[in-house]
Amino acid sequence: MKSKLYAGIVDHPEKNFTATVLIGEESYQVHLTRFPYSSDFFSVHFDRPCRLKHLQRVEFKNKNTAIIIIIPLLSKYNRRKLKKIAHLFHTDPSGESERKMMLKLLSIENLLDFLPLLDFLDIPESHARQILRQLAIKREIKIIRHLQLRSILYSNYLGLLEKFGKLLEEKFNSGHKTVPLREVEKKLEIRSRSLFFKYLFTKMQDRYSLRRTEDDLVFSQMVLSEEQKQTLASILACVKGELPLIFTLEGIMQKTEKPFKKINDALWYLVMDAEEVVRLDQQYFILKEEYQKLINKLKKYKRNQSEIITIQAFRDLTHLNRRTIIILFEAFDRKGITERIKNDRRILIEV
Repeated sequence: MKSKLYAGIVDHPEKNFTATVLIGEESYQVHLTRFPYSSDFFSVHFDRPCRLKHLQRVEFKNKNTAIIIIIPLLSKYNRRKLKKIAHLFHTDPSGESERKMMLKLLSIENLLDFLPLLDFLDIPESHARQILRQLAIKREIKIIRHLQLRSILYSNYLGLLEKFGKLLEEKFNSGHKTVPLREVEKKLEIRSRSLFFKYLFTKMQDRYSLRRTEDDLVFSQMVLSEEQKQTLASILACVKGELPLIFTLEGIMQKTEKPFKKINDALWYLVMDAEEVVRLDQQYFILKEEYQKLINKLKKYKRNQSEIITIQAFRDLTHLNRRTIIILFEAFDRKGITERIKNDRRILIEV
């Protein structure tokens, strides 16, 4: 793999300095910054990506000293992690086994793709797979994706599952119908769009009967009682007959005078299970049949007039006010139906 940033051992008195180094016949400018609480570990920032190997010796152009390359720095590390790297590799790294080296890398990076690193470590792919399989059998690591040799320390994997489970259990026991993905991302420190998050989600999906939407994890609705069915019918009648096109939970409360929890439960049932209501954002909802009519109008406009639609053109098309149109356009943008171009929208859906 090629990288611009490595960790290396350098015998040099300065904490920060710039130098010229030679790799083969090519010259590179490098900036070196000493790790915190370390005497000889430096981050080595090359002026352009280069392909190096573990323990490769990179000579300074003036031949006064050299850098011993230890590992590529794969992400932005804080002082705590830099200190950990220096501590892990403070002994003579030349005598370390491949297995030990791979475990050390996993203790630095929570989740790691080994495949791009094999050339740097000078480990054949077949041998690396064998090592990782042995570590997985001993439950020292968990292989998340065999194709990329994506792995995580088993203890870290169990810890993340426990965090995920506790969060879901707290929400479920508190009567929540949804768990915001932003909250889960913050708790686990993992992006919800990542492959690893999807892997963890599958482990929790059956246990908690979860579904995933664009913004939330949703607990599946249980079988409705007669009282819940009556509440649902009255709320649906209110939504269809007494509320504006785009409505809110608070608007339903004002019209029906029913408790917040009953309305919230019924509304989420209409969104997730009955699929009669579409959620536009955290606050606004619309009946699915009305939502589909608006989508059909966009398709017809694109087919007959233009793929670019203005607020005024959409107003003429739907007879909606500007505030409602802005809410709809922002929701369409998030769902990939339209794309904002200044104050106008490009219609992205196929006709």
